[in-house]
Amino acid sequence: MMEVQRKSQKAYLYNKCPEAFLASITSSTGDAITAIDTNGEIVYWNRAAEELFGYRAEEIIGEHIFKIVPVERRKELEIIWEKVNKNGFIKAFETERLAKNGDKIPVEVTISVIKDGKSIIGYSAIFHDIRKRKEIEKKLIELSNFNKKIIQNAPVGILAIDRHGKVTCVNPKLLNIFSHSEHAVLGLNVFELPINNEIREFFKMVLEEGKEVQLEGEYTPPWGSKAYFVMKCVPLLDDQGKIEGALAIIEDITEKKKLEKELIESHEKLKKAYMELKSLDELKSNIIANVSHELKTPITLIKGFIELALLEKDEKKRNTFLIKAKEAVMRQNSIVDDLISISRVERGEFRLTIQKFDLVSVIEECIRRKKNFALRRNIEIIKEIKEPCFVKGDKIEIMRVILNLLDNAIKFNKKNGKVTIKVEKENDTAKVSVIDTGVGIPRDKINDIFKPLTQLDPKATRKYGGTGTGLAVAKKIIEMHGSKIKVKSEMGKGSEFYFMLPLASLGP
Repeated sequence: MMEVQRKSQKAYLYNKCPEAFLASITSSTGDAITAIDTNGEIVYWNRAAEELFGYRAEEIIGEHIFKIVPVERRKELEIIWEKVNKNGFIKAFETERLAKNGDKIPVEVTISVIKDGKSIIGYSAIFHDIRKRKEIEKKLIELSNFNKKIIQNAPVGILAIDRHGKVTCVNPKLLNIFSHSEHAVLGLNVFELPINNEIREFFKMVLEEGKEVQLEGEYTPPWGSKAYFVMKCVPLLDDQGKIEGALAIIEDITEKKKLEKELIESHEKLKKAYMELKSLDELKSNIIANVSHELKTPITLIKGFIELALLEKDEKKRNTFLIKAKEAVMRQNSIVDDLISISRVERGEFRLTIQKFDLVSVIEECIRRKKNFALRRNIEIIKEIKEPCFVKGDKIEIMRVILNLLDNAIKFNKKNGKVTIKVEKENDTAKVSVIDTGVGIPRDKINDIFKPLTQLDPKATRKYGGTGTGLAVAKKIIEMHGSKIKVKSEMGKGSEFYFMLPLASLGP
Protein backbone atom coordinates (compact mmCIF):
# COMPACT_ATOMS: atom_id res chain seq x y z
CA MET A 1 0.00 0.00 0.00
CA MET A 2 2.81 2.38 0.90
CA GLU A 3 4.53 1.50 -2.39
CA VAL A 4 1.37 2.44 -4.31
CA GLN A 5 1.17 5.73 -2.45
CA ARG A 6 4.83 6.48 -3.15
CA LYS A 7 4.40 5.85 -6.86
CA SER A 8 1.18 7.90 -6.86
CA GLN A 9 3.14 10.82 -5.43
CA LYS A 10 5.63 10.55 -8.32
CA ALA A 11 2.77 10.43 -10.80
CA TYR A 12 1.37 13.54 -9.13
CA LEU A 13 4.67 15.34 -9.77
CA TYR A 14 4.29 14.54 -13.46
CA ASN A 15 0.61 15.55 -13.55
CA LYS A 16 1.34 18.77 -11.69
CA CYS A 17 3.23 20.31 -14.61
CA PRO A 18 2.29 18.35 -17.74
CA GLU A 19 3.21 21.16 -20.12
CA ALA A 20 6.77 21.32 -18.77
CA PHE A 21 7.16 17.59 -19.01
CA LEU A 22 5.65 17.27 -22.46
CA ALA A 23 7.79 20.09 -23.85
CA SER A 24 10.86 18.22 -22.73
CA ILE A 25 10.00 14.64 -23.67
CA THR A 26 8.25 15.03 -27.02
CA SER A 27 11.27 16.37 -28.92
CA SER A 28 12.28 12.91 -30.13
CA THR A 29 9.67 10.19 -29.66
CA GLY A 30 11.83 7.57 -31.40
CA ASP A 31 14.32 7.53 -28.52
CA ALA A 32 14.00 6.37 -24.95
CA ILE A 33 12.70 9.28 -22.85
CA THR A 34 12.65 9.41 -19.07
CA ALA A 35 12.09 12.01 -16.39
CA ILE A 36 13.36 12.07 -12.82
CA ASP A 37 12.66 14.27 -9.85
CA THR A 38 15.25 16.21 -7.89
CA ASN A 39 15.86 13.18 -5.68
CA GLY A 40 16.89 11.13 -8.67
CA GLU A 41 13.76 8.96 -8.72
CA ILE A 42 12.18 8.05 -12.05
CA VAL A 43 8.75 9.62 -12.67
CA TYR A 44 8.32 9.04 -16.40
CA TRP A 45 9.33 6.16 -18.68
CA ASN A 46 8.17 5.97 -22.31
CA ARG A 47 7.64 2.90 -24.47
CA ALA A 48 10.98 3.30 -26.25
CA ALA A 49 12.65 3.21 -22.82
CA GLU A 50 10.82 -0.04 -22.08
CA GLU A 51 12.14 -1.55 -25.31
CA LEU A 52 15.69 -0.27 -24.80
CA PHE A 53 16.19 -1.17 -21.14
CA GLY A 54 13.71 -4.02 -20.67
CA TYR A 55 11.86 -2.47 -17.71
CA ARG A 56 8.11 -1.82 -17.92
CA ALA A 57 7.04 1.64 -16.80
CA GLU A 58 5.10 0.30 -13.82
CA GLU A 59 8.12 -1.56 -12.44
CA ILE A 60 10.70 1.23 -12.90
CA ILE A 61 8.76 4.39 -11.99
CA GLY A 62 9.63 5.29 -8.43
CA GLU A 63 13.02 3.63 -8.61
CA HIS A 64 16.24 5.65 -8.36
CA ILE A 65 17.98 6.45 -11.64
CA PHE A 66 21.02 4.54 -10.35
CA LYS A 67 19.07 1.36 -11.15
CA ILE A 68 20.07 1.80 -14.80
CA VAL A 69 23.49 3.34 -14.15
CA PRO A 70 26.50 0.99 -13.91
CA VAL A 71 28.41 1.39 -10.65
CA GLU A 72 31.50 2.67 -12.41
CA ARG A 73 29.40 5.35 -14.18
CA ARG A 74 27.69 6.83 -11.10
CA LYS A 75 30.43 9.34 -10.34
CA GLU A 76 30.20 10.45 -13.96
CA LEU A 77 26.45 11.04 -13.57
CA GLU A 78 26.98 13.18 -10.48
CA ILE A 79 29.37 15.39 -12.46
CA ILE A 80 26.84 15.58 -15.31
CA TRP A 81 24.09 16.66 -12.91
CA GLU A 82 26.27 19.51 -11.66
CA LYS A 83 26.74 20.71 -15.25
CA VAL A 84 23.02 20.38 -16.00
CA ASN A 85 22.09 22.35 -12.87
CA LYS A 86 24.55 25.04 -13.89
CA ASN A 87 23.79 25.27 -17.63
CA GLY A 88 20.24 23.94 -17.80
CA PHE A 89 21.12 21.03 -20.12
CA ILE A 90 23.87 18.85 -21.49
CA LYS A 91 23.71 17.59 -25.01
CA ALA A 92 24.58 14.22 -26.55
CA PHE A 93 27.27 12.82 -24.31
CA GLU A 94 28.24 9.18 -24.77
CA THR A 95 28.00 6.78 -21.86
CA GLU A 96 26.61 3.38 -20.88
CA ARG A 97 23.39 2.42 -19.14
CA LEU A 98 22.35 -0.86 -17.55
CA ALA A 99 19.52 -2.95 -19.00
CA LYS A 100 17.32 -5.24 -16.96
CA ASN A 101 19.18 -8.32 -18.23
CA GLY A 102 22.51 -6.89 -17.06
CA ASP A 103 23.74 -5.77 -20.49
CA LYS A 104 25.61 -2.49 -20.67
CA ILE A 105 24.10 -0.49 -23.53
CA PRO A 106 26.10 2.30 -25.19
CA VAL A 107 23.88 5.37 -25.46
CA GLU A 108 24.03 9.03 -26.34
CA VAL A 109 22.25 11.06 -23.65
CA THR A 110 20.78 14.55 -23.67
CA ILE A 111 19.65 15.85 -20.26
CA SER A 112 17.58 19.00 -19.61
CA VAL A 113 16.21 20.53 -16.43
CA ILE A 114 12.45 20.71 -15.88
CA LYS A 115 11.34 23.93 -14.20
CA ASP A 116 8.20 25.11 -12.50
CA GLY A 117 8.73 28.78 -12.92
CA LYS A 118 12.26 29.39 -11.70
CA SER A 119 12.54 26.27 -9.58
CA ILE A 120 14.02 23.02 -10.89
CA ILE A 121 11.51 20.24 -10.21
CA GLY A 122 13.20 17.47 -12.18
CA TYR A 123 15.16 16.40 -15.20
CA SER A 124 14.34 14.88 -18.58
CA ALA A 125 16.74 12.50 -20.31
CA ILE A 126 16.69 11.33 -23.91
CA PHE A 127 18.65 8.13 -24.57
CA HIS A 128 19.69 7.45 -28.15
CA ASP A 129 20.75 3.83 -28.75
CA ILE A 130 24.20 3.90 -30.42
CA ARG A 131 24.94 0.16 -30.42
CA LYS A 132 24.85 -0.06 -34.21
CA ARG A 133 27.10 2.96 -34.55
CA LYS A 134 29.53 1.54 -32.01
CA GLU A 135 29.55 -1.75 -33.87
CA ILE A 136 30.30 0.05 -37.14
CA GLU A 137 33.05 2.07 -35.43
CA LYS A 138 34.48 -1.13 -33.99
CA LYS A 139 34.45 -2.81 -37.40
CA LEU A 140 36.09 0.23 -39.00
CA ILE A 141 38.82 0.18 -36.35
CA GLU A 142 39.26 -3.56 -36.82
CA LEU A 143 39.41 -3.08 -40.59
CA SER A 144 41.98 -0.31 -40.21
CA ASN A 145 44.06 -2.45 -37.86
CA PHE A 146 43.67 -5.42 -40.18
CA ASN A 147 44.89 -3.38 -43.15
CA LYS A 148 47.85 -2.20 -41.09
CA LYS A 149 48.64 -5.79 -40.16
CA ILE A 150 48.47 -6.80 -43.82
CA ILE A 151 50.99 -4.11 -44.73
CA GLN A 152 53.21 -4.81 -41.72
CA ASN A 153 53.19 -8.58 -42.24
CA ALA A 154 53.13 -8.68 -46.04
CA PRO A 155 55.70 -11.10 -47.50
CA VAL A 156 56.74 -8.38 -49.96
CA GLY A 157 58.20 -4.94 -49.46
CA ILE A 158 55.71 -2.05 -49.66
CA LEU A 159 56.64 1.60 -50.15
CA ALA A 160 54.32 4.53 -50.85
CA ILE A 161 55.28 8.08 -51.80
CA ASP A 162 53.33 11.29 -52.38
CA ARG A 163 53.49 13.25 -55.62
CA HIS A 164 56.64 15.02 -54.44
CA GLY A 165 58.47 11.77 -53.71
CA LYS A 166 58.11 11.90 -49.91
CA VAL A 167 57.93 8.42 -48.37
CA THR A 168 54.56 8.08 -46.59
CA CYS A 169 54.47 4.35 -45.89
CA VAL A 170 57.06 1.63 -45.57
CA ASN A 171 56.78 -1.88 -44.13
CA PRO A 172 59.33 -4.08 -42.31
CA LYS A 173 59.89 -6.37 -45.29
CA LEU A 174 61.08 -3.49 -47.47
CA LEU A 175 63.39 -2.24 -44.72
CA ASN A 176 64.79 -5.76 -44.45
CA ILE A 177 65.38 -6.04 -48.20
CA PHE A 178 67.35 -2.81 -48.35
CA SER A 179 68.84 -3.06 -44.83
CA HIS A 180 67.42 0.28 -43.66
CA SER A 181 65.70 1.39 -40.47
CA GLU A 182 62.25 3.01 -40.57
CA HIS A 183 63.43 6.40 -39.26
CA ALA A 184 66.06 6.45 -42.02
CA VAL A 185 63.37 6.17 -44.72
CA LEU A 186 59.92 7.36 -43.55
CA GLY A 187 59.33 11.04 -44.29
CA LEU A 188 62.38 11.38 -46.54
CA ASN A 189 62.33 11.98 -50.26
CA VAL A 190 62.73 8.76 -52.22
CA PHE A 191 65.06 10.52 -54.67
CA GLU A 192 67.50 11.25 -51.84
CA LEU A 193 67.69 7.69 -50.52
CA PRO A 194 70.84 5.58 -51.20
CA ILE A 195 69.22 3.44 -53.91
CA ASN A 196 70.06 2.56 -57.49
CA ASN A 197 69.74 5.33 -60.08
CA GLU A 198 67.61 2.95 -62.10
CA ILE A 199 65.07 2.78 -59.25
CA ARG A 200 65.00 6.58 -59.00
CA GLU A 201 64.29 6.85 -62.72
CA PHE A 202 61.46 4.35 -62.40
CA PHE A 203 59.82 6.37 -59.62
CA LYS A 204 60.23 9.54 -61.68
CA MET A 205 58.59 7.89 -64.68
CA VAL A 206 55.61 6.79 -62.60
CA LEU A 207 55.08 10.23 -61.00
CA GLU A 208 55.55 12.22 -64.21
CA GLU A 209 53.96 9.93 -66.80
CA GLY A 210 51.61 7.78 -64.73
CA LYS A 211 53.05 4.59 -66.16
CA GLU A 212 53.21 1.22 -64.44
CA VAL A 213 56.78 -0.07 -64.43
CA GLN A 214 58.53 -3.26 -63.42
CA LEU A 215 62.20 -3.79 -62.70
CA GLU A 216 64.36 -6.74 -61.73
CA GLY A 217 67.69 -5.85 -60.20
CA GLU A 218 70.19 -6.30 -57.44
CA TYR A 219 71.15 -4.10 -54.52
CA THR A 220 74.14 -4.18 -52.18
CA PRO A 221 73.72 -1.93 -49.12
CA PRO A 222 76.84 -0.46 -47.47
CA TRP A 223 76.47 -2.80 -44.46
CA GLY A 224 74.73 -5.84 -45.97
CA SER A 225 75.07 -8.57 -48.54
CA LYS A 226 73.84 -8.48 -52.11
CA ALA A 227 70.08 -8.82 -52.52
CA TYR A 228 68.07 -9.58 -55.65
CA PHE A 229 64.62 -8.08 -56.06
CA VAL A 230 61.70 -7.49 -58.41
CA MET A 231 59.90 -4.15 -58.11
CA LYS A 232 56.54 -3.17 -59.56
CA CYS A 233 55.48 0.46 -59.23
CA VAL A 234 52.04 1.89 -60.02
CA PRO A 235 50.67 5.45 -59.84
CA LEU A 236 48.13 6.40 -57.17
CA LEU A 237 45.33 8.55 -58.61
CA ASP A 238 42.79 10.84 -56.94
CA ASP A 239 39.07 11.00 -57.82
CA GLN A 240 39.85 13.25 -60.80
CA GLY A 241 42.46 10.86 -62.14
CA LYS A 242 45.39 13.09 -61.18
CA ILE A 243 48.58 11.51 -59.91
CA GLU A 244 48.89 11.98 -56.14
CA GLY A 245 51.64 9.48 -55.48
CA ALA A 246 52.98 6.03 -56.24
CA LEU A 247 52.96 2.58 -54.68
CA ALA A 248 55.86 0.17 -55.06
CA ILE A 249 55.76 -3.55 -54.32
CA ILE A 250 59.24 -5.04 -53.95
CA GLU A 251 59.76 -8.80 -53.76
CA ASP A 252 63.01 -10.21 -52.46
CA ILE A 253 64.04 -12.99 -54.86
CA THR A 254 67.42 -13.65 -53.25
CA GLU A 255 66.21 -17.00 -51.91
CA LYS A 256 64.77 -17.88 -55.31
CA LYS A 257 68.14 -17.26 -56.87
CA LYS A 258 69.66 -19.57 -54.28
CA LEU A 259 66.90 -22.10 -54.94
CA GLU A 260 67.74 -22.16 -58.63
CA LYS A 261 71.29 -23.10 -57.74
CA GLU A 262 70.18 -25.67 -55.17
CA LEU A 263 67.75 -27.25 -57.62
CA ILE A 264 70.54 -27.75 -60.12
CA GLU A 265 72.68 -29.39 -57.44
CA SER A 266 69.70 -31.44 -56.27
CA HIS A 267 69.14 -32.63 -59.81
CA GLU A 268 72.66 -34.02 -59.95
CA LYS A 269 72.25 -35.78 -56.60
CA LEU A 270 68.90 -37.24 -57.58
CA LYS A 271 70.33 -38.42 -60.87
CA LYS A 272 73.05 -40.26 -58.96
CA ALA A 273 70.46 -41.73 -56.57
CA TYR A 274 68.39 -42.84 -59.52
CA MET A 275 71.34 -44.68 -61.01
CA GLU A 276 72.04 -46.39 -57.68
CA LEU A 277 68.42 -47.41 -57.12
CA LYS A 278 68.14 -48.63 -60.68
CA SER A 279 70.93 -51.13 -60.05
CA LEU A 280 69.24 -52.77 -57.03
CA ASP A 281 68.57 -56.39 -58.00
CA GLU A 282 66.26 -57.10 -55.00
CA LEU A 283 63.30 -55.63 -56.87
CA LYS A 284 61.10 -57.93 -58.88
CA SER A 285 61.91 -57.97 -62.57
CA ASN A 286 58.46 -56.73 -63.61
CA ILE A 287 58.76 -53.74 -61.22
CA ILE A 288 62.29 -52.60 -62.11
CA ALA A 289 61.16 -50.90 -65.30
CA ASN A 290 58.33 -49.14 -63.48
CA VAL A 291 60.53 -47.92 -60.60
CA SER A 292 63.05 -46.72 -63.17
CA HIS A 293 60.34 -44.81 -64.96
CA GLU A 294 58.99 -43.31 -61.71
CA LEU A 295 62.45 -42.16 -60.66
CA LYS A 296 63.48 -40.86 -64.05
CA THR A 297 60.32 -38.91 -64.80
CA PRO A 298 60.75 -36.37 -61.96
CA ILE A 299 64.45 -35.99 -62.78
CA THR A 300 63.63 -35.24 -66.40
CA LEU A 301 60.97 -32.76 -65.29
CA ILE A 302 63.36 -31.10 -62.83
CA LYS A 303 66.04 -30.77 -65.50
CA GLY A 304 63.58 -29.38 -68.02
CA PHE A 305 61.98 -26.88 -65.66
CA ILE A 306 65.34 -25.65 -64.37
CA GLU A 307 66.61 -25.13 -67.92
CA LEU A 308 63.43 -23.22 -68.78
CA ALA A 309 63.70 -21.14 -65.59
CA LEU A 310 67.30 -20.21 -66.35
CA LEU A 311 66.32 -19.01 -69.82
CA GLU A 312 63.08 -17.29 -68.85
CA LYS A 313 63.24 -13.51 -68.24
CA ASP A 314 59.65 -13.13 -67.11
CA GLU A 315 59.67 -13.47 -63.30
CA LYS A 316 56.15 -14.91 -63.09
CA LYS A 317 56.85 -17.61 -65.65
CA ARG A 318 60.23 -18.39 -64.07
CA ASN A 319 58.54 -18.82 -60.68
CA THR A 320 56.04 -21.21 -62.27
CA PHE A 321 58.88 -23.33 -63.65
CA LEU A 322 60.66 -23.36 -60.28
CA ILE A 323 57.46 -24.37 -58.47
CA LYS A 324 56.94 -27.24 -60.91
CA ALA A 325 60.55 -28.30 -60.42
CA LYS A 326 60.02 -28.27 -56.66
CA GLU A 327 56.88 -30.42 -57.04
CA ALA A 328 58.90 -32.91 -59.06
CA VAL A 329 61.52 -33.01 -56.30
CA MET A 330 58.76 -33.73 -53.76
CA ARG A 331 57.45 -36.51 -55.97
CA GLN A 332 60.96 -37.96 -56.20
CA ASN A 333 61.31 -37.84 -52.41
CA SER A 334 57.94 -39.56 -51.97
CA ILE A 335 59.01 -42.41 -54.25
CA VAL A 336 62.30 -42.88 -52.41
CA ASP A 337 60.46 -42.76 -49.04
CA ASP A 338 58.08 -45.50 -50.19
CA LEU A 339 60.96 -47.71 -51.29
CA ILE A 340 62.79 -47.18 -47.99
CA SER A 341 59.60 -47.83 -46.00
CA ILE A 342 58.83 -51.13 -47.74
CA SER A 343 62.41 -52.19 -47.11
CA ARG A 344 62.01 -51.38 -43.39
CA VAL A 345 58.72 -53.29 -43.30
CA GLU A 346 60.29 -56.38 -44.85
CA ARG A 347 63.23 -56.23 -42.40
CA GLY A 348 60.94 -55.75 -39.40
CA GLU A 349 62.46 -52.37 -38.58
CA PHE A 350 59.26 -50.34 -38.89
CA ARG A 351 58.30 -48.59 -35.60
CA LEU A 352 55.42 -46.33 -34.60
CA THR A 353 55.29 -43.33 -32.25
CA ILE A 354 51.83 -43.37 -30.68
CA GLN A 355 50.40 -40.05 -29.52
CA LYS A 356 47.15 -38.13 -29.36
CA PHE A 357 46.61 -35.91 -32.42
CA ASP A 358 43.96 -33.91 -34.27
CA LEU A 359 42.78 -36.15 -37.12
CA VAL A 360 40.86 -33.32 -38.82
CA SER A 361 43.94 -31.09 -39.14
CA VAL A 362 45.93 -34.03 -40.56
CA ILE A 363 43.24 -34.63 -43.20
CA GLU A 364 43.11 -30.93 -44.08
CA GLU A 365 46.89 -30.88 -44.54
CA CYS A 366 46.68 -33.97 -46.79
CA ILE A 367 43.98 -32.29 -48.91
CA ARG A 368 46.12 -29.15 -49.17
CA ARG A 369 49.10 -31.17 -50.41
CA LYS A 370 47.02 -32.97 -53.05
CA LYS A 371 44.96 -29.96 -54.14
CA ASN A 372 47.09 -28.98 -57.15
CA PHE A 373 47.44 -32.62 -58.24
CA ALA A 374 43.65 -32.96 -58.18
CA LEU A 375 43.11 -29.67 -60.04
CA ARG A 376 45.43 -30.77 -62.85
CA ARG A 377 43.26 -33.85 -63.32
CA ASN A 378 39.95 -31.98 -62.89
CA ILE A 379 39.16 -33.98 -59.77
CA GLU A 380 37.08 -32.45 -56.96
CA ILE A 381 38.08 -33.30 -53.38
CA ILE A 382 35.15 -33.25 -50.94
CA LYS A 383 35.60 -33.25 -47.16
CA GLU A 384 32.78 -34.62 -45.00
CA ILE A 385 33.71 -34.05 -41.35
CA LYS A 386 30.99 -32.98 -38.92
CA GLU A 387 32.91 -32.47 -35.68
CA PRO A 388 36.39 -32.32 -34.13
CA CYS A 389 38.10 -35.69 -33.85
CA PHE A 390 41.17 -36.56 -31.80
CA VAL A 391 42.66 -40.05 -32.15
CA LYS A 392 45.58 -42.07 -30.82
CA GLY A 393 48.21 -43.13 -33.33
CA ASP A 394 51.38 -42.20 -35.20
CA LYS A 395 50.50 -38.82 -36.72
CA ILE A 396 53.24 -38.91 -39.41
CA GLU A 397 52.46 -42.46 -40.55
CA ILE A 398 48.68 -41.92 -40.57
CA MET A 399 49.29 -38.85 -42.75
CA ARG A 400 51.35 -41.08 -45.08
CA VAL A 401 48.43 -43.55 -45.32
CA ILE A 402 45.86 -40.84 -46.09
CA LEU A 403 48.14 -39.18 -48.66
CA ASN A 404 48.61 -42.54 -50.38
CA LEU A 405 44.87 -43.25 -50.47
CA LEU A 406 44.14 -39.74 -51.79
CA ASP A 407 46.88 -40.07 -54.40
CA ASN A 408 45.43 -43.36 -55.69
CA ALA A 409 41.87 -42.01 -55.61
CA ILE A 410 42.94 -39.07 -57.78
CA LYS A 411 45.18 -41.07 -60.15
CA PHE A 412 42.69 -43.86 -60.84
CA ASN A 413 39.64 -41.61 -61.14
CA LYS A 414 37.52 -40.70 -64.12
CA LYS A 415 37.62 -37.37 -65.91
CA ASN A 416 35.84 -34.71 -63.83
CA GLY A 417 35.53 -37.26 -61.03
CA LYS A 418 35.21 -36.78 -57.30
CA VAL A 419 37.14 -37.92 -54.24
CA THR A 420 35.37 -37.84 -50.88
CA ILE A 421 37.19 -38.17 -47.57
CA LYS A 422 34.96 -38.79 -44.55
CA VAL A 423 35.39 -39.14 -40.81
CA GLU A 424 32.64 -40.84 -38.80
CA LYS A 425 32.68 -41.69 -35.12
CA GLU A 426 31.56 -45.23 -34.28
CA ASN A 427 31.50 -45.98 -30.54
CA ASP A 428 35.11 -45.46 -29.36
CA THR A 429 36.66 -45.39 -32.84
CA ALA A 430 36.93 -43.03 -35.80
CA LYS A 431 36.25 -44.41 -39.27
CA VAL A 432 38.31 -42.74 -42.02
CA SER A 433 37.02 -43.33 -45.57
CA VAL A 434 38.43 -42.29 -48.95
CA ILE A 435 35.87 -42.76 -51.73
CA ASP A 436 36.47 -42.23 -55.45
CA THR A 437 34.42 -42.35 -58.63
CA GLY A 438 37.19 -44.11 -60.53
CA VAL A 439 37.80 -47.25 -62.56
CA GLY A 440 37.21 -49.72 -59.74
CA ILE A 441 39.08 -52.89 -58.75
CA PRO A 442 38.14 -56.47 -59.76
CA ARG A 443 36.89 -58.35 -56.71
CA ASP A 444 39.42 -61.16 -57.14
CA LYS A 445 42.29 -58.66 -57.28
CA ILE A 446 41.55 -56.64 -54.13
CA ASN A 447 43.94 -58.62 -51.93
CA ASP A 448 46.72 -58.36 -54.53
CA ILE A 449 46.89 -54.55 -54.37
CA PHE A 450 48.31 -54.75 -50.83
CA LYS A 451 51.21 -57.02 -51.76
CA PRO A 452 54.62 -55.25 -51.78
CA LEU A 453 55.86 -54.23 -55.24
CA THR A 454 52.74 -55.65 -56.90
CA GLN A 455 50.88 -53.97 -59.75
CA LEU A 456 47.60 -55.23 -61.15
CA ASP A 457 48.37 -53.94 -64.63
CA PRO A 458 51.88 -52.74 -65.59
CA LYS A 459 50.43 -50.80 -68.54
CA ALA A 460 48.05 -48.95 -66.22
CA THR A 461 50.95 -48.29 -63.89
CA ARG A 462 52.87 -46.55 -66.64
CA LYS A 463 49.79 -44.47 -67.39
CA TYR A 464 48.95 -43.48 -63.80
CA GLY A 465 52.36 -43.74 -62.09
CA GLY A 466 53.40 -45.38 -58.84
CA THR A 467 55.81 -48.08 -57.65
CA GLY A 468 53.37 -50.53 -56.10
CA THR A 469 54.70 -49.93 -52.59
CA GLY A 470 52.29 -47.34 -51.19
CA LEU A 471 49.36 -49.60 -50.29
CA ALA A 472 51.66 -52.28 -48.89
CA VAL A 473 53.18 -49.74 -46.50
CA ALA A 474 49.73 -48.29 -45.69
CA LYS A 475 48.39 -51.79 -44.88
CA LYS A 476 51.30 -52.47 -42.51
CA ILE A 477 50.91 -49.06 -40.78
CA ILE A 478 47.19 -49.58 -40.13
CA GLU A 479 47.74 -53.16 -38.95
CA MET A 480 50.35 -51.90 -36.47
CA HIS A 481 47.61 -49.57 -35.17
CA GLY A 482 45.45 -52.64 -34.46
CA SER A 483 43.13 -52.12 -37.43
CA LYS A 484 42.80 -53.11 -41.09
CA ILE A 485 42.36 -51.27 -44.37
CA LYS A 486 39.16 -52.53 -45.96
CA VAL A 487 38.01 -52.05 -49.54
CA LYS A 488 34.66 -51.83 -51.29
CA SER A 489 34.83 -51.54 -55.06
CA GLU A 490 32.64 -51.82 -58.11
CA MET A 491 34.09 -51.88 -61.60
CA GLY A 492 33.36 -48.70 -63.50
CA LYS A 493 31.83 -46.94 -60.48
CA GLY A 494 34.66 -46.48 -58.01
CA SER A 495 36.19 -47.68 -54.76
CA GLU A 496 36.08 -46.99 -51.04
CA PHE A 497 39.10 -47.55 -48.77
CA TYR A 498 38.50 -47.22 -45.03
CA PHE A 499 40.12 -47.98 -41.69
CA MET A 500 39.48 -47.40 -37.98
CA LEU A 501 41.51 -45.55 -35.33
CA PRO A 502 40.91 -45.40 -31.56
CA LEU A 503 39.40 -42.12 -30.34
CA ALA A 504 41.26 -39.98 -27.82
CA SER A 505 39.69 -37.63 -25.29
CA LEU A 506 39.35 -33.93 -26.21
CA GLY A 507 41.12 -32.87 -23.02
CA PRO A 508 44.91 -32.75 -22.41
